[in-house]
Amino acid sequence: MLSEHLKRLLPRRPKRFLAWQIDITTRCRLACRMCIRRGLPGWTEADMGLADFVRLVPYFDDVETVILQGWGEPLLHGELMSIVGAAKGTYLPVGAPPLPSGFRPPAVGFVTSGKGLDKQTCAGLLDAGLDFIGFSFAGSRSATHEAIRVNSDFQELVGAVRSFAELKKVRGVERPRIHVVFLMVKDNLQDLPSLPRLARDLGVGEIVLTNVPGSVIEVGKKELPLVLIGMSFLRNVDMLRSGDTMLLQRRDF
Repeated sequence: MLSEHLKRLLPRRPKRFLAWQIDITTRCRLACRMCIRRGLPGWTEADMGLADFVRLVPYFDDVETVILQGWGEPLLHGELMSIVGAAKGTYLPVGAPPLPSGFRPPAVGFVTSGKGLDKQTCAGLLDAGLDFIGFSFAGSRSATHEAIRVNSDFQELVGAVRSFAELKKVRGVERPRIHVVFLMVKDNLQDLPSLPRLARDLGVGEIVLTNVPGSVIEVGKKELPLVLIGMSFLRNVDMLRSGDTMLLQRRDF
């Protein structure tokens, strides 16, 4: 009893790993123009089983953040809520390996296209203990976004973000943290200045700008290199007025 009390008083050792990215499914409803899935023949679509996932959970004690997403859409995994709960250490199925004493759960989240995200799923993710969720945009307008993220519906995506933000407000909770992930390519840079206004209207306070270095977009028979811009983080979008261009500084590699 005394030893447990002393453990709580002593400084805890830092975790060894900043983040682990675990692709729980390789399936996706979209056909994005820059996705690696389009260029690799024989792509296998499959889900990681819950039993396999929980074998990793004890090691999360040494991981700051677990990202449940790679080249697939996490929302397609039929046991997503159980996976989130397992990663947080609040749900372990029968036969799962024991957690280490004083298990320190990681922050858990993923990036999604928002396709198929209904109110029931939003509620389930909140209940499971999700810490963050990113919604993937490729434009601040329907035409731009849907031309790059093929099979995505811009209005459906906007509705998904708004529903998630409203549910958090109703419950009076801060988590999961919501952010917009904007993949920058040559064809959508003109939408960047209006992105903060869109995020603000959706109740989102964080924008992540990213790119895919070394990739190309195929337009007909012509290949266009992606514009390479350093990753940026905007935590207070209210400070960035629509029309500002400070993020559009080109960096050549």
